[in-house]
Amino acid sequence: QSPRRRHRHRPNAAAKRAVNWLFTRQQLPDGHFPQNSTVDGTPDQTNVQLDETAFPIILAWQTGQFDPAFYSGHIARAADYLVANGPITPQERWEETGGYSPSTIADEIAGLTAAAAIASKAGDAAGAAIYQAAADSWQRQIESWTYTTTGNLSDGKYYVRITTNGRPDDGTTRNWANGAGVHPENAIVDAGFLELTRLGVKAPNDPYVAPSLIAVAQSIKVATP
Repeated sequence: QSPRRRHRHRPNAAAKRAVNWLFTRQQLPDGHFPQNSTVDGTPDQTNVQLDETAFPIILAWQTGQFDPAFYSGHIARAADYLVANGPITPQERWEETGGYSPSTIADEIAGLTAAAAIASKAGDAAGAAIYQAAADSWQRQIESWTYTTTGNLSDGKYYVRITTNGRPDDGTTRNWANGAGVHPENAIVDAGFLELTRLGVKAPNDPYVAPSLIAVAQSIKVATP
């Protein structure tokens, strides 16, 4: 092969090695992945962030890891953990707090959809049905869990950063980390909901996405010289 041809295939080979390392070195016996680990896979911090269990499944699907033995020994265990423990995550992407996070739920939905596709290729029709049913159910409920209609930004309607109980309009407050103070959950936003569009869970022109972008802009934009 020419150097150019070798270079063109190298990224996928590296991604396949990453999949193998994640599932054979880092994955824990119950199927989930630790918050982080040393280079040999030994857990370092052990908090549970469910997006970190979903993303390896997505990467396995993207790199064509459809081997039935690898599926049953590794991918199915990760998907089963998501079904059993999601959609609520003990920690979301900021590693500060837990609950119903639109960012994490988007990752879980995509991870379970990828798991369903891999299960089908591996001959596990029952597993495929379970994973896709959970993904579809969570997709239908994500607004009821994380989309406020009584917020103080934009027109009051947008995805919040996270909710404790999946009721974004009930006025729940929380003491936010890093000295941010006590604020209502429906007053706190971030751009994590864009995982929904990045991973194909929602269309970019989805009617829930546009006002959420406005709310984020109102919250963080700064005029510069």
